[in-house]
Amino acid sequence: MFEINQHNSILRRGTNILAIHGLNDQLSSSDMLVAPPLSAGVPR
Repeated sequence: MFEINQHNSILRRGTNILAIHGLNDQLSSSDMLVAPPLSAGVPR
């Protein structure tokens, strides 16, 4: 998990973009899955 709390100042209300660069171990490999969730909330 990657905590983004230290980067709250660059997030904006509305649409934000999360870019991820994923690499396979080998060119012929077909077992790669990238499905990152981004969730936010207000601490209680």
